[in-house]
Amino acid sequence: MGAKHGKPADAKKMLASIDMDSPDKADKKCDEMFAKFDKDKSGKLTGAEFDALLKEVVGYAKEEFKTRFPEGSPYGDDMLNEWVKAWLDPDGNGCDKEEMKTGIKFIVNYND
Repeated sequence: MGAKHGKPADAKKMLASIDMDSPDKADKKCDEMFAKFDKDKSGKLTGAEFDALLKEVVGYAKEEFKTRFPEGSPYGDDMLNEWVKAWLDPDGNGCDKEEMKTGIKFIVNYND
């Protein structure tokens, strides 16, 4: 991976930070995370950019669900993907920074 490509572990650390940090720090991490995924600097995550974000957030949610539901999550993969997609891009026209912030904060706080 080149210098401009983040590692999956970077996104997991950002999500954990958003989950655990103060609101101000969480906002800054959201800004960093958006910039990481907005490769074309369009201000919207679409296509491969959105798919990459979705994959990371779904992965984080699955790990959180292992703690919340030790007997197994009641949510299947398809349901979880649709749920996360709906929170990250509620209007379906690409995920902008504010949608991402709102969606990620809701998702990471869901298990708290």
